[in-house]
Order: sequence, then C-alpha cells, then structure tokens
Amino acid sequence: MCCQLEALKRQSGATLDPYVLALWLGYLDGFIIIIKPSSLETSNWSVSSTSTTREAHNFQILRFCTILNFILAITYTDQQISSLFVRRKMAHTLRLSLALLMSFVTTFGAIAECRTIYDKLLFHPHSGFRNNPESLFEVKREELFFTDSYGEKLKAWYFNLPKSDKIVLISEGNGGNMGWLTPLAELLLRCNCSVLLYDYEGYGDSGGSPSLRRLVDDGMCAYDYMSKNLAGDQKIILFGVSMGTGVSCQIASKKKADGIILSSPFTSLLNVARLKEPFFKFVPSAILPRQHLDNVAVLKKTHPPVLILHGTNDTLIPISESEKLYEAIIEPKTFVKLPDAGHNDTFRSTKKEYLDALKQFFEKLS
Repeated sequence: MCCQLEALKRQSGATLDPYVLALWLGYLDGFIIIIKPSSLETSNWSVSSTSTTREAHNFQILRFCTILNFILAITYTDQQISSLFVRRKMAHTLRLSLALLMSFVTTFGAIAECRTIYDKLLFHPHSGFRNNPESLFEVKREELFFTDSYGEKLKAWYFNLPKSDKIVLISEGNGGNMGWLTPLAELLLRCNCSVLLYDYEGYGDSGGSPSLRRLVDDGMCAYDYMSKNLAGDQKIILFGVSMGTGVSCQIASKKKADGIILSSPFTSLLNVARLKEPFFKFVPSAILPRQHLDNVAVLKKTHPPVLILHGTNDTLIPISESEKLYEAIIEPKTFVKLPDAGHNDTFRSTKKEYLDALKQFFEKLS
C-alpha cells in the first residue's frame, strides 16, 4: 500500500506535507471536546468545582481552537487528496464527503459555543459576601449545606423565626450571591416568616460552576432539603428575585407551594435575552439552552396565589415584562408597581411599599 501511494505521489507530482499530519493530530487531541462535551464532566478538562476562572476560559479557547484546527485540516487535506488522486474519480466524492463532514462538525461546534456565550452573559456570581450577618431581626443565622443532583455541595443560610407559620425559600438573581439578599430576608422576618437563602452552583461558597442546565435542579434540591428538614407544618412560600423568578416558577410547577412571590420577573428568560442582546434575536431557540424559564407557561396553569413586585424605573428587566406576565397568567394574582424603583434596589428604595405589599399578601394567605 505504501508503495502504491508513493507511486501515485510520483505520478501526480504531489507531496504529502507533514503539516497536514500535525493538523490532524491536533484535531484528534481535541475532537472529544466538540463531539462529546458531556463526557468531560469527570475528566481533567471539566470545569468542575475545583476549576478556576482561568481554567474555564482555557477550556473554551481550546474548544474554539479545535474547531479552527479541524477546518484547516480538512481544507489542507482536501488539497492533498485532490492532487494525490487527481486521475481517479474518487477525488470528487472525497472532497464532497469531507466538506459535508466539516459543515456538520463546525455547525455542532457553533451550537456549543452559542450555548456557552449564553451562560457567560447570564451568570455573574460573586464569591465574597457583601453582607454576612450573624443574625437578622434578632434571629440567629444557621449555616447549612446540602448536595445537589450532580454531587456539588451548595451553601444556605437559614433564619428560623420561632413560632412562625410560614417558611420562605428565596431564589436569587443572576448577580452576586445570597449575601446581597439579606435586607430582603429581614423584611420577610418582619412578616413572621422563617427564611432559607441558598446559592446556586458557582455562587458564594457553593461548589460547581453556574449553568442554566443545572440552575433549576439547584432550586429543586434546596426545596427538597427545606421541606424534609425545616418546613414541618409551615406554609411554603417560593420567592424569586429577577432570574430567580424563573427558578421559583419551575419549582412551583413540580412541588407543593402555598404562595409565590416574584420580584422583578420576566415573561421568559429567552424573551429578556433577545430584548437585551440583539444577537440572540437571530439565533434559533432550538440551539440555545432548552431551559427558557418560561414563567407564563407555568402560571397559565393552576397555581397558588401570586404576588408580582416591579420597580417602574427598572432598566434591566423593564416593567413591561411584569405587565405582560400579569395579563397572561390566571388568578389568583396581585401586581404591585413600586414607584421610582430600579432593578436591584426595590426592597431598599421602596422599603415601606415593599413591606406593605408583603404583609397584605401574607394576610390573604392566612
């Protein structure tokens, strides 16, 4: 066979450049990253709980380089094959097959990269705690840990108010960590509620890395831990803030809840992504992460009482999203507009209005 190849090379005048071999070897080294990204979850390339931000970026760079390397390998090898088999009819078939293979792999890689970009734009976790109180409203903080379905350890803070008849599970937004929501937890304690705050994967001291694919699972695991170990016979209230409104609604669609509170919510995460990032308007939803956190879809079906709170000056998620949500969902529902409040300051700048709305909502649940 080698002699035949050498004879063909001499006849065609072609030379097999060693560069093409290097390209193919480089492509094969990274091939698994493009075709089987899920298989890397237990490998050294995985962005696991011990990964640093730099390692995560290096992982994405390697995946991009693998795609580029494949394009170069295909292009260069096609030229070699064309000249090597110039007198054979199979040259055209080989070129066509390689072109189709290149198209398939690069498209698959583009989808993977698009989903990665989506996650990068969405999640902004902080490891340090802005607020780290030992107690709130004279209620001592209990530091808890539980494990999610992927084996990552998630951190939570529990404020157990004696003789409270309600317990609130707070799902945070996309920025910061649960320490940013301690002022909100204090308001809920004032409403005679016990409170459980928790951090998603990659936030605060929780393990793992943030991912839309695992986000709702984090919330489900927090709910399961709370209902089995903390709630007792208390009423369970799901409280979502910003992105967390989508998590709370997803939990409510599968778990028992006596009330839902949505602060600065959206109709769906996909709608907000396309509203804030024009790039996603041109990206088919099929190649984005499947979890769209569609609040309308959940609340158009039977649900417990819902309270929607939104600042009129919110520039991140405009109040029009809450207005559309309120119009689309069924009763029981309440919508409170917070005058002059933005996105991250609703329970600070309009503290009185916020607290009054919470008290009225809880009175109706009694």
